[in-house]
Amino acid sequence: LAQLGCQVAAVTGKADRHEFLTSLGAAQVLDRQEVIDEQDRPLLSARWAGAVDTVGGEMLSSAIRATRQWGAVAACGNVASPRLDTTVFPFILRGVTLYGINSEQYPKIERARLWGRLAGEWKLPGLEALAREVPLNQLPDEIDLILKGGQVGRVLVNLG
Repeated sequence: LAQLGCQVAAVTGKADRHEFLTSLGAAQVLDRQEVIDEQDRPLLSARWAGAVDTVGGEMLSSAIRATRQWGAVAACGNVASPRLDTTVFPFILRGVTLYGINSEQYPKIERARLWGRLAGEWKLPGLEALAREVPLNQLPDEIDLILKGGQVGRVLVNLG
């Protein structure tokens, strides 16, 4: 997006990840508490042209309510919550569009084409640092880390 002239902001609850997110192209990194608004207001100040939400819950609700006129929000995760607590006002008064991402049902040939682009021309530098491998006997420790909100990136479990 930065290559298209868009300013990209990243949101995280992990203070030690700010530098990494900046290295991936974020112009600014915000703490999750700066973005989540748990008040019962149907609209927030227009802040985002668009958003990609990977956690759901209050983060998704806040993103929708803070999206500018004719903006779009893509939802592709629900690790915080599968619930969406908002009104129709962002959709009616601002024309916000909510896109749900379900890659499982996307045609296999199209998925392969997109994965090829992500591995090629769209590949971000440094992504290898986001994945690590652990043996099966360490899986309980990794699950505990996930449940405590301490996991970063992806963990590949070696079944051998």
